[in-house]
Amino acid sequence: MKSWAFEFYEPEDPCKNLAETETETQRLSRKILLLTV
Repeated sequence: MKSWAFEFYEPEDPCKNLAETETETQRLSRKILLLTV
């Protein structure tokens, strides 16, 4: 999940935006789960 998430967002500073990317990844995963279910 992280691999494509980073490809989508491409954060300038991974260390700085790591937390934000994690939250966004969780949101996307939830949406995907809802869509798949």
